[in-house]
Amino acid sequence: MMHSEIGKRTAEVLLEREAQTGVPARTQLENMSMRPRNLSAWQSEGRNPGGYALSQMALAGYDVMYILTGRRTI
Repeated sequence: MMHSEIGKRTAEVLLEREAQTGVPARTQLENMSMRPRNLSAWQSEGRNPGGYALSQMALAGYDVMYILTGRRTI
């Protein structure tokens, strides 16, 4: 598995929640004390979220196992 897949799935779950709730992905990141620019880094620059980002997303109810493995759990 390429590391960029993890970043792309991270952006994907943020954008899915945006579609469900109407809360922009960048605002979701700000609400978790993360920089909005992370979205584009994960989505198109091939970067991966770090431990802090993943832990904040888990606490906020995102499917972190999907992000890491590609298998939905929630």
